[in-house]
Amino acid sequence: MSAAVGAARDALHALSEMSPPEIVPGDIPLRERKFARTKVALLAAALRRLREGRRLEAIPVKELCEEVEVSEATFFNYFPKKSDLILYSVQLWTIEVVARTRDLRGLAAIEEMFRITGEKLEPNLNFMLELIAQQASNDDPQEFPDVSIAERIAAFPDLPGAIEAEVRRSIQQLFRVHLSEAVADGELPPRSDVDHAILCLVTIFFGLPLVLHCASVEAPVRPLWQRQLQTLWAGLRAG
Repeated sequence: MSAAVGAARDALHALSEMSPPEIVPGDIPLRERKFARTKVALLAAALRRLREGRRLEAIPVKELCEEVEVSEATFFNYFPKKSDLILYSVQLWTIEVVARTRDLRGLAAIEEMFRITGEKLEPNLNFMLELIAQQASNDDPQEFPDVSIAERIAAFPDLPGAIEAEVRRSIQQLFRVHLSEAVADGELPPRSDVDHAILCLVTIFFGLPLVLHCASVEAPVRPLWQRQLQTLWAGLRAG
């Protein structure tokens, strides 16, 4: 057995040993449900405006609060900084992609991650630009606390697996799991450099939207992502 295949199988075994988040039985208190609905509603209001082409800095907190019918003081109880809306959206994205790819493995799971993201971004890439800008300006590691069961239900009432989905995973960790599956399943050669492939995937994920913006090119990101992925798979197979 090659070292790469062995490492891939070890990674999958370690993942299978992880315990799912404990779910507290019984009804969720009304106060917690209202808190969750308001938090998700504030995020939804902000994302709608980003998709319209507005930048986060140009969206007044007061405007979001008027739509959701809460005070500005209440907003800052949920989000101490307006930029925390972006981090919260990343958490919900993680829950959604983990839940929606739970029956997929390997390259198909990675392609679905890109498809889901493109579906969320289009027709405007402003959210991705805000995320890139925030990451570029933040020198400290970003911490992502767990998302409550009430928030998961408010955001994804009909999505199987959303309650159980692990939210404390970076996109690099998600890519590693599925690339390891691809190596173990024979989709990619045993000699595949998984670390290099992760770097390429992250570059495609963040780089393509940034290039489209900088070049003032209006084009749907999903088909372009798909072409880049197919090129990467071909290169990994060719060695």
